[in-house]
Amino acid sequence: MENYDIDFSHVDIDNDTELVTSFKDSEEFIKIRTQRILSQSMDTYDAKRTFQSSVFTSDSTNSNELTVDYINQLATGINSTLDNVLRANEIILKSLNTSALFGLAYSILYSNINTNYRLVFNNPYKIEASDEELESIKNLIEGFNHDIDLEELIRDAISGTYVEGNYNLSLSLNKGQVPQIRHYPLAICYPSYYMYGNDRVLEFNINDLKNRIKKTYPKNKKNKAIYYDNIEKEIKDTYPDEVYSGYKSNDKTIRLDPKFNKCLTINSFGRRFGVSPFFKALKSSIVLDNIIKADISYSKSRAKIIIFQKLSDKLLGKDGKNRALAEQALAHTSAASALQTSSCLYTAPAYVENLSYVTPKNDNSDSVDLMKQYTTQLLNALGISFLDVESATGTSVTVSFTGLLRIVNSIANSLAKIISRFYQEILEFYGYNRGLAPTLRIETSEELDLQTRMELAKLIYSTFNGSAQTAFEYIGLDVDDEVAKRKTENDNGVYDVLLPRQTSYTVSDNSNEVGRPSENQTLDDGKQDYDKDYNKNARSK
Repeated sequence: MENYDIDFSHVDIDNDTELVTSFKDSEEFIKIRTQRILSQSMDTYDAKRTFQSSVFTSDSTNSNELTVDYINQLATGINSTLDNVLRANEIILKSLNTSALFGLAYSILYSNINTNYRLVFNNPYKIEASDEELESIKNLIEGFNHDIDLEELIRDAISGTYVEGNYNLSLSLNKGQVPQIRHYPLAICYPSYYMYGNDRVLEFNINDLKNRIKKTYPKNKKNKAIYYDNIEKEIKDTYPDEVYSGYKSNDKTIRLDPKFNKCLTINSFGRRFGVSPFFKALKSSIVLDNIIKADISYSKSRAKIIIFQKLSDKLLGKDGKNRALAEQALAHTSAASALQTSSCLYTAPAYVENLSYVTPKNDNSDSVDLMKQYTTQLLNALGISFLDVESATGTSVTVSFTGLLRIVNSIANSLAKIISRFYQEILEFYGYNRGLAPTLRIETSEELDLQTRMELAKLIYSTFNGSAQTAFEYIGLDVDDEVAKRKTENDNGVYDVLLPRQTSYTVSDNSNEVGRPSENQTLDDGKQDYDKDYNKNARSK
């Protein structure tokens, strides 16, 4: 066998036999060796291995749950369709928990609800009543307000009406029990098509109620129910009498007594159901969500490391029909193997022209402008606006939520009317003339500001010569409590103990002389004598 000074390959046949294959010239060896390298590279080449080569797929910016078309679908007949109202409220509730802008609007709403109220006993029917009877009525109503925690009811009813567009109130009066006002979910207690005076008659879905409260009641170690033994007991104790009667009669739907069951609505336009003001802001919210999703996809693409390896076009041949897959696989696997180590020496094949990083351009100014535009639209729909105030040093922005507070005040007025009618039913239930019922006045949100309350108190007491009780109530003080404290202070001589000390503002250099200087001889109008007599009399008291 001739010994060429080149590499050769051999295969063991058995212990005594070995097959050796050699090449006559180095060019033939290099050609076969190259083909073997390329073949091995093709065998190990995997274009789907993401750590070598990957294609970034952007996230979808279309929401499967909420689209503009779906909002338009819900808006069609929403004032007359309970299902549309319930679905819209589910979306709104989700937005309150996930959207910073919706959460901001709700925080402003909730924190600016004024729960202060006053009872006005105006007796519009001029009904004769003794002082004892009027005092008993006053104690009855004030006790009722305390028992139902009227301040918290005001806050819950106004915020609930704003969020869901509808808020039912059910007055429960039973002998031997404390009067209560309850609220039920809109899905089971909702306005009907029929009117009672100016109020909608409420319907109650008993079938839906059964499905909602059908459950296993918890029991203690003695196998006694912690709350209720069964569904029937729970319905009897916690729902109106009409509901219990309908449950016993196996009715599907019943109507509630309109005298004891009323509903707050907003944006009802004289139709059956109200709609939350939040609903108007959902379209802008969808666009904002899509912009945010697109921005997230954009940030992901910028965080992605893309390495581009460019090969020479000479590999395609003169007619461009050569695919050069073997050369591509070799260059790819070689570069990928080198990049897997922290520090490497990579010698590219001769047909590799360039190896570089690819980074996207940083240009998202359009999305920023769009977010500003739709954010402003969303907040305007919720009654929140921004006022630009120019000054010598620059421009400042003032947030105004006057529109939102006006809606809050309108809901408060409607709630006050409902509670006032409940007062009439309470008086009649306890044997009093319903015409003697007081009228509830809920203060506006603007009156919640302390400075405003102080100015109102001064206006009422000083300008209009109003009562001290009304002025005190505006600043949150109880007049009876203040009278009792003042009597105690007078009896204990607190005024004499806390008498203001004499200072340079109240006395002259001569401590015996108070008032105008006596050495001023030009004042001959009798005022100096008046000062002496006044101070003498004032200090003797």
